[in-house]
Amino acid sequence: MSITKLICLGWDKIRDYVENQDVPFVQYLITFLAVVTLRNFLDIFADTAVVSFSLLSFNNVLHLSASAGIFISMAHLYLFWIALMLTLGMVYSWVTKEKPANTLRTIFSFSWIILLTPIIDLIISSGKGIEQQYVIPQHLLELFPLPAILDPGEKTTITVSLVFTFLYCAAKTQKLLFGFWGVILAYFCNLLSLIPTYLIVVASRFANAPGLKTAPVIVVIRVLAIYIFCLLLAAMRMQSKERFRMIVKETGLLNILHFVLLFGFGVFIAARNAEIVILANLGSFLLTIISLTLGWISLVMLKKSEKTVAFYALATCLLFSLAVNAATLFLIIAGLSLGYIYNFLPIKLKRVAFFSKAALAGMLLLVFMLGWLFTGRGILHFPPILMLYFLVFYSASLNVLDLEDSSPVMAAEKGKGIADIYGEKKARILAGLFIFASYLACPLLFLEKRLIIPCALIGLLQFSLINLKRKNKLIFLVYLLTLIGLIIWRRIF
Repeated sequence: MSITKLICLGWDKIRDYVENQDVPFVQYLITFLAVVTLRNFLDIFADTAVVSFSLLSFNNVLHLSASAGIFISMAHLYLFWIALMLTLGMVYSWVTKEKPANTLRTIFSFSWIILLTPIIDLIISSGKGIEQQYVIPQHLLELFPLPAILDPGEKTTITVSLVFTFLYCAAKTQKLLFGFWGVILAYFCNLLSLIPTYLIVVASRFANAPGLKTAPVIVVIRVLAIYIFCLLLAAMRMQSKERFRMIVKETGLLNILHFVLLFGFGVFIAARNAEIVILANLGSFLLTIISLTLGWISLVMLKKSEKTVAFYALATCLLFSLAVNAATLFLIIAGLSLGYIYNFLPIKLKRVAFFSKAALAGMLLLVFMLGWLFTGRGILHFPPILMLYFLVFYSASLNVLDLEDSSPVMAAEKGKGIADIYGEKKARILAGLFIFASYLACPLLFLEKRLIIPCALIGLLQFSLINLKRKNKLIFLVYLLTLIGLIIWRRIF
């Protein structure tokens, strides 16, 4: 019997356990998180690093401040392992042409391999532990065959994982060559831990600080979160292109652009040197946009009864927004709450004409406030006039959304739009006047005379588009271009 057939025979015996389609995917995920939790607990004793994770008693007031550091340390470790497993899952899928859901089931089933590191280190050190640290390569050759700085447990874990990778890829493809190809790719993916630390080395050279050896953990968390988001997008597309296209279509790229522009406009309103603030906190900026996107996806997918997608999008949104800071998490939850109250029973404000749009306006106001807070400004210093503008003018203007909702649709939802109350012709005139008034209020809002003529012209254009029965998408596009123009104006003047 050839080696390939022997490997395939062994894989067939365990296939039903590690790729059981009858077991919900979430159970494999929980198993993986349980293993990571156990690994983190064992590392308390196995890792003697100077800044290691440790548990503190809860009856000492002085330890309360340290709890935040413990939480940050734990978050970093969980995100690291999630990023690594997702990367390996993508490698396995690419080599074997299997769906990511199947490869991740297998990886999560064998995630216990990561427990070898603390167990071996504790055995070798007689319970004293061995320091674990990120590898900081100065030269590429330091990475082969394995970085010397790795402790015995880490070397063993990597070796075992590479052997498993070879067996899995060879069994799935029934070709030894693909097994070796999987090992090569998986090895480089195991060097994921070098990403943040290698960037430190590069940054220190530019900053003339060659002695820099550590990275702020919160920065590592944000880098890993952004990386995980990219992996999730790739995994979703590889799992089902049709489903991925459906999510993108229903989410709407223009809607995402809207959130980005509102968030960015808030930044530019709060700070004159907004671009410097954004570049200095680029990780937080990108992660906030990602969190807003995921939150919107969760609402849209819930409306489409795609509850599984909605759940995972919401969970990821909350985790990523927390990686930015607690204020971002709170405002995003507040915005999602307004979106839920507007769209879903038992309240479902969408059924009420006029005043229901205050919920949507409030959601957009919170996105704008996020930009304000991003610059370091306090929420109590947020201009009340801006809040009033959103709640009055935005609420009135958003009634244009009801114009493309047919009466049968509104009737099915047991509600009425302005077209049902006043008739389509009068409703279009009313909606156009609302938007025109909103544009005229902009120069007064910013106390800028130079905006009067441009805003009046754009307001008239919007009024015309509405009454010429143009699609809301065109009206929305003109509005987005207006936001871009206001950001440019703010930057120049």
